[in-house]
Amino acid sequence: TVGIKTLNIDMGAETYLTKSTAYTDSSRHPSLRYTSGNLRIFGKNIQDSSLILKYGTYQYESPYYNLFQRAQSSPLFMGTMTGAELQLYFFRWLGLEGNYSQFAKSKTTPNIAQGTLLEYGLYLEISLVRLMLGYFEERWTYDANPENGTGTITQNTSGNYTGIKILL
Repeated sequence: TVGIKTLNIDMGAETYLTKSTAYTDSSRHPSLRYTSGNLRIFGKNIQDSSLILKYGTYQYESPYYNLFQRAQSSPLFMGTMTGAELQLYFFRWLGLEGNYSQFAKSKTTPNIAQGTLLEYGLYLEISLVRLMLGYFEERWTYDANPENGTGTITQNTSGNYTGIKILL
């Protein structure tokens, strides 16, 4: 038997970008972006059932914070993020994916925020293109009065999502 042995690549990188369009007011579109280094601790390659750990940085722009602070522009929250991703293949072309991300307290002053994001759903994979349909839950907590540390504001968002992922 003749075969080709491929490398087991256990490290990678990811960039995630989302902008919500679920709101009719165009000035209220929150956006989240993170870039992470990934370590695959289970699974042979990118198209295999796997568990991946993530660590990186995030940027989050929230128009909701303006409603409470009566600010004119949306603040940009930045900080570190950690997370995990689980992929389960049922067939070579169909599977489940779940993502959990924890966003640590932002480093921007005086705007303090922290959050979590949970996503899970089905995917259909054609070559290296993944079409996804799923559900998400996002939660952000803001310090309402960062100068003296009193009070918090909590924003919860959930709903369905669709997406495309290109696997390289």
